[in-house]
Amino acid sequence: MRSRSRLDTRHTLALVGSIGVVCAMMAALVVFNLFESWQIDSGARASLSRTMSQDSDSTVQTARYANYIMVDEHFRPVDYEGAWYNDLEVALAQWASQHPQTNVVSRIVLNDTPCYVELDKDDDSDYVDDIMWIAYVDVSPEQALVRTVSLVFVVIAVVGGIAVGYAGWIVGKRLEAAEEAQKRFYENMSHELKTPLAAIRGYAEGMQGGVVEPARASRAIVRESERMSCLVEQILSLSRLEAGAVPIHRERVEVEDLVQDCLMPFEGIVRTRGLDVELELGAGHVDADMELMEHALENLFSNAFRHAERVVRVLFDGQVLMVENDGDMPCPEDMAHLFDRFHVGEGGSTGIGLALAHEIVTQHGWELTARQRDGLMCLAIDFSV
Repeated sequence: MRSRSRLDTRHTLALVGSIGVVCAMMAALVVFNLFESWQIDSGARASLSRTMSQDSDSTVQTARYANYIMVDEHFRPVDYEGAWYNDLEVALAQWASQHPQTNVVSRIVLNDTPCYVELDKDDDSDYVDDIMWIAYVDVSPEQALVRTVSLVFVVIAVVGGIAVGYAGWIVGKRLEAAEEAQKRFYENMSHELKTPLAAIRGYAEGMQGGVVEPARASRAIVRESERMSCLVEQILSLSRLEAGAVPIHRERVEVEDLVQDCLMPFEGIVRTRGLDVELELGAGHVDADMELMEHALENLFSNAFRHAERVVRVLFDGQVLMVENDGDMPCPEDMAHLFDRFHVGEGGSTGIGLALAHEIVTQHGWELTARQRDGLMCLAIDFSV
């Protein structure tokens, strides 16, 4: 059912987007055709009116005069000096013989040519008696243009519908991925919080039942409470960073001093586990928020000391700060998700510390990456990006 729901969401977004674009383009096409039909009709009628009135000063605005031919009482084209009639005009004369109404504008199609026609009787002709004027406007060029533009509209509608449908599919896929990631986040967060809560409850019940010494229980309760408090604080910090609610106050920071300050809280761990800490720190500074960068580096160092077997190395060459340890390398899949919140891989949950460090570095405009270097696990901040 979950997979089907995701599929329905993608189909819905793709279908709605495609239909929306196609409907919008078709509506625009209908409006365009209605407007152009009205414009062609009004323009042709205005041309016929101007031609029939033979009034060059007419207030009727039109871009051209209509063409016209003269026919006799038998609707035969009048043969006068310089007269020449094309096939369409001959066909018009034949049509007029069957439709002799005068002063009526008709829209007809002759020889596959759409045109507007009007007949008028002329009693003052110098050529023959009972002469008839047939004025016409050939609108085939305008209609050809309308057909071309309509075809372009259809092509744009099809291509646009496909493009928007594909975009809707991609957006749907990303929304589903984000929804799934959010669900995993809350599931993992609940699991992470349950662990210290279960320990606190266990020691409290043990102390209440007299099976655990109060001093031992109190130490464990304090330890687990601090662990839970730290986890909640990191979750809130990450949420505030992602929401843009944490302003970054940049100042000049010497990287060597920053590293030394951040390493001080780990001296107890180093002595207890007998770790060898190697420092190769070159001169250099960055413009950073001191408090945020201390938080990020402490998370990187915490990760390194937690996984190291014997050695932790911190190197800075003026552009890139690297934190390395000789612990087991994560598998490729875990490496790809190392900065994801609560990612559960072969080595268990990665928690939220590295995700928070990654967000802080990214907010500064830099890049935090993970890779293998000289057989060591390396987390590197590139300040030159």
